[in-house]
This record gives sequence, structure tokens and C-alpha cells, in this order.
Amino acid sequence: MITYFIQASICLCALYGCYHILLKREKLFHLQRIYLISSIFLSLILPTVPLEWNAAIGSPEINDLTRSVQALTIPTTASAQTDSQWSLLASIYLTGVLFMCIRFAIRLNVILSIVRKTPKEQHEDYIRVYTEESIPISSFFKFIFIPKSTSKESLKYMLLHEKKHVNGLHSIDLIIVQLIYIFFWFNPILLLYNKSIKTIHEFICDEAVVSRTSVSSYQKILIQSLFSNAGLSLTSPFNQISAKNRIIMMNKEKTKGIKKAKLLFVIPVLAMLILACNPESLQNTTPVEISGHVVNGEGKALPGVSVIVEGKDLGVVTNLKGEYRIGGLDSDNDKLTYSMIGFEPVSVSVKKRSIIDIELAKNGNALLDNKVNSSQERDIQYAILNNDGKTFKGIITEKSGNPMKGAYVVILGGEKSEKAISDDEGKFEIPTSQIAKRFVVYRKETNEAFTLDASSPSTKTGE
Repeated sequence: MITYFIQASICLCALYGCYHILLKREKLFHLQRIYLISSIFLSLILPTVPLEWNAAIGSPEINDLTRSVQALTIPTTASAQTDSQWSLLASIYLTGVLFMCIRFAIRLNVILSIVRKTPKEQHEDYIRVYTEESIPISSFFKFIFIPKSTSKESLKYMLLHEKKHVNGLHSIDLIIVQLIYIFFWFNPILLLYNKSIKTIHEFICDEAVVSRTSVSSYQKILIQSLFSNAGLSLTSPFNQISAKNRIIMMNKEKTKGIKKAKLLFVIPVLAMLILACNPESLQNTTPVEISGHVVNGEGKALPGVSVIVEGKDLGVVTNLKGEYRIGGLDSDNDKLTYSMIGFEPVSVSVKKRSIIDIELAKNGNALLDNKVNSSQERDIQYAILNNDGKTFKGIITEKSGNPMKGAYVVILGGEKSEKAISDDEGKFEIPTSQIAKRFVVYRKETNEAFTLDASSPSTKTGE
């Protein structure tokens, strides 16, 4: 969640920067308003946009073989200290959200209380609220707050101005920004958004007024408004933006349409933000394939060795010649672990290699030819029920006789991976195009691989 807030905040800053550089000084008020509101919503959405690269390598047989044995991914847990730090950050954040909610509710209640307790006058498309409060004329949705001290001369221009706020639904923009600011209270860029949106609102209303009245008279009213008190939060007061800037913008020539093309520069910025929100997409997305041989200390091939990609559900087993191929690897970060009962496991980093040959050393309990002592508790028993070249069927149990369920059973030596998973009774059935000679039973929960003889249908103890 914290990653989302950081990424969304970066997007807010970047898109506001584009507005400041490309649009702020232009007389494109409606376009500026649309851009500012849209950029806020885009900033909330961009961190959730996924980037998926459909990169695949090798033949279907290789990819199928790669998925023949799934590695056990060991979950990691954060330390107690890290948990405590995250809890503290979460508490601070939620406290800030609660404070901002209360502040918003208080400000909204102030406005609604004025509406409830003061005289109102219904007009065609707005409601006048006559107030004794020492505030400038201002608007909130359909309500226009008019201090009783307002002169008739000023009221004429100010009503035109405030009715434009009402008809333009400017209060919706301000509420949107305030609601988002509740959850992004730690990001001051939203204060700049709020100020810029209010400024654009004033420019839009000023433009509507001067198109229907005397510019000089209206500017005189603007100057007089400088001496009024501050307006209510969440409303659009007549005097909230610098009169100097508003007068300058009134006398400025309209921006030519060709300058709207500057917005096209936002497109590469959006593309960079999407990439920034998906840092994994900036890495090398082309997977590599590793192949090699696994032998024992005497140089003899070791079939049935499990080759597992650490931290991923990806792995294969070596064939009768001790060969393996595994695709879909990250050449910079992935590490392979080679393990087999009776031998010491070996871990090797890929490091941009395409061929990795491994020699496994016997551990202290191993016997020659990789045969496990029958007294070991890890031994299994199995029976081959059918091996006619079309179906390879059997049953596997633990040494105690309990069914070995959920184990991967893989026939060695085929052109493609022929595999199955044993059921609750330890039974398995693999459609095949060959008479199986050897097969591997892989136990994911213990990361053990047993290489077994498939030539006889009799009950045997696992090797």
C-alpha cells in the first residue's frame, strides 16, 4: 500500500509540473481545468496499471519440461522490528487521515449552518443566502452567500461572477481535491492543485463577466475587493485570487489553438510514469535458457537430480544421461540449486551463463551408485501396475506404508515431459509413448527426489 501512495504522489508532482511548465501562462482556461482534474485521477490510476511482457523462449517441450517439477517457495516473514516500524507508520498515517476528515467535516458544517440559519431567496438557477457574516460574496454549489453590506453596484458584477461558478459546477472540483487531500495529506502538491484550480475558476468567471459588462468597471470592483475579509473554506469567494493576476489575464490575448499542441509533451511523461510505476519492466525481460550435465565425483551421469530455481515455482530433473534444460530464467538474479538424495546440494548463480555443468559430492550417509541405505526413514516403496508403452501406472508409499500423495512422478528419457501427481492413495497414471525405464518421484514439501527403476511391476524399496 505504501508503494501505491509513493507512486501516486510522484505522478501528482510530475503531472502538475507539466501544467506549470506548459499551460499555466496560457489563456486556455477550460482546457487547463480539464487537465488539472484529469491529472489528479490519472495519478491515482497509473500506479495500478500493470505491464506484462509476454516473452517466451524455447519449444513447447522445453517449457513443458521446465514446469514438470515445481519448487517449494519458502515464505519469508518480516522481523518484529520491521513490523513495529510499519505499525508506527500506519498509525501516523491513519491519525492524519482522521484529522483531515474532522477538518473537512467542520468546514462543511460551517457552510451548512449558515445556510440553515440565514434567510434565503430562490432564483431560477441558484439560491441567494443573505448573511450577517463578515465574508465576501461567495458560492457553494447552488448557494450564493451575499453579505448584507454589499453595495448594489458591486452586487451586479459579483452576481454575474458567482453565477458562473454555480453553472460551471466549480464546487465539485474543490470537493474532489479536498477528498483526495484527506488520503494524501502528507503531499503538499495537492495544495498547489487546489490553488491552481481555484485560479482557473476565477479566470473563467472573469472572462464571462467582462464579455457582458464594462472591463474598467469590473476591474475597479476587483481592486475594491482586496480590502474584504477572507472567504469560507470549500467556497468560491470573489476576492480569493490576486486582483493583479486576474487583471493581467483579462487583458491578455487568447492563446492560439496551435499552442494546445504543447499538451502532446504530456504523452511521453505518462509513458515514463507508467514505467516508473512498474520498475520490473525496466529490467531485462528476455528470459534465458540454461542447459548442462550433472555428474558424481567419478564423472558418471546422475539421472533424477532436481534442478530448482530458488524462490520460484520453477524446476526440472536430469534425464538418464544427467542432462537438463531449464528456461525462463533471469540471467542477473536467478540462482539454481542442484539436489539429490545421498549427495550434498549445490547452489550456483546463473550470471549470464547458458551452460552450467555440476559435480555433486556424496554426503556422509550415501552409498556407492547413489543408493540410499534402506534403514533411512526417507526411503519409499513403489509398485508398477502397468508399463505397456501407452500408460505408465503405479502406486508409491512411504516406508511405513502410508500413501505418498501429492508427489510429482516424471518419466525420464522422453522427448517431452511425461508426468503426473500422485492422488490421495499414492496412485499415479501417466499417458506415455514409450516403455518407461526409470522415473523420478519428487516430494515438494521435503525437496527430495528419488530416481527409481520402472522395468519391473513388483514392489520395491526406493533408491
